[in-house]
Amino acid sequence: FRIKPTTLKFPCHLHAPFRDAYQVDNSPDLELQELFEILGVQIIVPLHQDDKLLGLIGLGGKSGNKRESHHEVQMVASLVQMCTNAVKNAEIHKMLESLNRQLILRVYQLNSLFELSKDFNAVWDSQTTFRILGNSLTGQLLLSRCAVITRSDDGLVLQFCRGFRFSEEDLEKISSKNLNKSLPNKTPLIISDLSAGALYEFMAAHKAHLIFPMIMNDEVRGWIFLSDRKTRKGY
Repeated sequence: FRIKPTTLKFPCHLHAPFRDAYQVDNSPDLELQELFEILGVQIIVPLHQDDKLLGLIGLGGKSGNKRESHHEVQMVASLVQMCTNAVKNAEIHKMLESLNRQLILRVYQLNSLFELSKDFNAVWDSQTTFRILGNSLTGQLLLSRCAVITRSDDGLVLQFCRGFRFSEEDLEKISSKNLNKSLPNKTPLIISDLSAGALYEFMAAHKAHLIFPMIMNDEVRGWIFLSDRKTRKGY
């Protein structure tokens, strides 16, 4: 049936006439009565938990156009309420499982950071340090592309690159005044924060999603370019 959507949204506060199961032709709301009659619904059974209306179950008429007795309506309401409680318990269980997975992930990340700190402290070669950093970001965040670019007296240096295709010309563009002035110098920059401009066009062309400034002693020493995540989750 193609009908106008009602203004009823779920979950919502439990209110009349949806506190108990009832027959449509006894509805005090003529608009809802007309709507349910169009759909062929004769009995409405609310699904509610505490004081929240989670949804409605509409039942058609009995064979032979016999009218349901009050006892039958109440029996259906009892069955639906038991089902509602089971669904609510399943939702709580699902939520607890999700929280448990998040906790396990956080513990894993903390352990990974601890191991990475030992790796960083064990190396004295800067190139190895940047390789550990790039590989760790790619693996931990599930990235398809990652690049680490640092500043030097001779210009910009591509210390690590996976997935991106940064050329010498691209490094010159990043060094140019037109683009360099837009690079982040305090906080990370997400491409969705931009709408136009040289930096936006550069990021879009290389499918870079996030630029993270590398700061030491209040001075920007470089930038980390990251793609969007393979999981499609935001940062």
